[in-house]
Amino acid sequence: MRKKLLPDIYALTDLILDFNDKYLATDDLSSVSIDLSNLGEHLAQRFEVEDNMVNILHSAHYQQVLIAKKPIN
Repeated sequence: MRKKLLPDIYALTDLILDFNDKYLATDDLSSVSIDLSNLGEHLAQRFEVEDNMVNILHSAHYQQVLIAKKPIN
């Protein structure tokens, strides 16, 4: 998971922060609609990667949770 998902999250975070930094430093809004569209795509990709991470972690620990909750007779 770390080899694939975390680098994707870091890269997408950098792209999202680039949008923030760009519009903190300028009043030029000539490309804001394109940049907002790109930001939306980056956010959607990030959410997908995060969902994959949650699914992987849930699956990896599911059996441990079942064992921990199993009643002792």
